[in-house]
Amino acid sequence: MDPHYFHVLFHKANDAIFFHETQVEKGIPGRFIELNQAACKMYGYSRQEFLAMSPMDLVIDSHKINVPNKNLLSDGSATFEAMHRHKDGTLIPAEISSHMFIHEEKQYTLSIIRDITRRKVLEEQLAHFSLHDSLTGLNNRAAFDQDIQKLQDYAGPIGIMIGDVDGLKIINDTFGHSAGDNLLRSAASLIRQSLSKEAKIYRLGGDEFVVVFLGVEESELERASNIIKANVVHHNQNSHKVALNISLGFSHVNTGSCNIEKLIKEADRKMYREKLRANSSDNIAVHTFIKNLAVRDFHNLGHAKRLHILVSKFASLLDLSYDKRYRLCLLAQYHDIGKVAVEDAIIFKSGPLMGWELQEMQRHSEIGYRIARTSSDLVSISEWILKHHEWWDGSGYPLGIRKEEIPLECRLFAISEAYEVMTGGPRPYRQAISPTSAISELKKGSGSQFDPHLVEKFIDNLAT
Repeated sequence: MDPHYFHVLFHKANDAIFFHETQVEKGIPGRFIELNQAACKMYGYSRQEFLAMSPMDLVIDSHKINVPNKNLLSDGSATFEAMHRHKDGTLIPAEISSHMFIHEEKQYTLSIIRDITRRKVLEEQLAHFSLHDSLTGLNNRAAFDQDIQKLQDYAGPIGIMIGDVDGLKIINDTFGHSAGDNLLRSAASLIRQSLSKEAKIYRLGGDEFVVVFLGVEESELERASNIIKANVVHHNQNSHKVALNISLGFSHVNTGSCNIEKLIKEADRKMYREKLRANSSDNIAVHTFIKNLAVRDFHNLGHAKRLHILVSKFASLLDLSYDKRYRLCLLAQYHDIGKVAVEDAIIFKSGPLMGWELQEMQRHSEIGYRIARTSSDLVSISEWILKHHEWWDGSGYPLGIRKEEIPLECRLFAISEAYEVMTGGPRPYRQAISPTSAISELKKGSGSQFDPHLVEKFIDNLAT
């Protein structure tokens, strides 16, 4: 083949290529004999500068041990990595593929060098992601398991703290997983800010966090727990739509090798005990929803109180049991709890809802049902919350059930609420109307929206 082709291949290659002597007696690379244009571009040296150097001049001191001189001499070739230095001092991670050959009874080496900076960055990122939680940036379960193994023989004081974000499931169900993710990020940030840099924090997945303390007294764990709780209170005072609550438990051993698994179980047990003392994590979330509903809806205008009176009176007329009357009063107060997940722009819109806005508003029955199912206080009315917008003719929502498929309590409640909404006070989308006009509207809806038998009884009841 024409030598010109080899010359073109040598100088047009993207990777740096060196020819250099091999000092057999010392087992190290000798001075450069030739190099290509890519080598000058990669390292910033001119050809003349290179010819006064050897490959070892490029390798940083701590990586010179990586250069496989003896292996290369015995095997004839080697591929290895080393950290090189650019003329301006910049470090260059390099992959070197070297091949030794003999020419005119002298030993030489051909080395092809590739800059692997991008690969090293990706490897570092992969290593980071393998040990860190992508959502919060904290150490993950893999890192925790790895570190716990290293602590099996640790003889100094060890503290374990476990934190659990309360009510995450109900928040995910109510506001969506993005809201739950934001809450977890807030929890991670708050825990990180509350603790010293020496404490190692992990998110094990879901709503669980773990902190490992080394070389601290038990009083330090108690102090850290109190700081986290105080910061949670401060966080929630800043008008957050979704309240944050973290149940905490910790355990500690002073000296000597310990059973780490036992320590973790003890901290976990204390955390669940605190969760029980807090009277149900889900109820905490529900109470936050109730507070938000009072601000955003019409409770401050007396809607719930007036509806309570109407429903109570109607239920007594129908001779319902005390338990059902009590639950209907709860329904009067909490039937719209699902509206906490509806955007303010929809709740307070002055005109009629259109298209997706109407669909979004109608979701509040299902959301309210899910919220109530998680609360010991509201679970008994969860089904009624789900079905209180069903219509007698089956054109209601969300299930589209009809007539007696709709619970009696929901049918009487629907009539009472419709009357109160029409007469109780101004809303963003309508003005109050007179009782006479409201009764006329109820009659129009009899047999379609409302149970006709109950409409008649309700109107008769108003007259008494």
